[in-house]
Amino acid sequence: MLVQREVRGPLVMVQSVFAAGAPVAFHACERTGEGARGGASRKRGLPLPEVAGHLRRLGGELGWHGALSADVVLTEQGPVFIDVNPRLVEPVDALLSGVDLATRAAPRS
Repeated sequence: MLVQREVRGPLVMVQSVFAAGAPVAFHACERTGEGARGGASRKRGLPLPEVAGHLRRLGGELGWHGALSADVVLTEQGPVFIDVNPRLVEPVDALLSGVDLATRAAPRS
């Protein structure tokens, strides 16, 4: 069963990298300008410890190894995760903010 309801708040994109369930990198940014087809034309990096904590718990419980990204709406009641994917999305944004997700996402040897 899928239940959906509208939530209001800013949209943020978060990315993380895990090594056998342990978080090794995290980056979050808010869409501050909307571009073509609803994509982000401008973004601003944000420290989001509550969101990072939710991803840390998810990755830890799964024993996750590799990238994990999500779209999140920041509501007055707390973050609402609307999409979670096992990949990096635009790692250059994170790099420009000082977080090198790509080298943290190297495969196990």
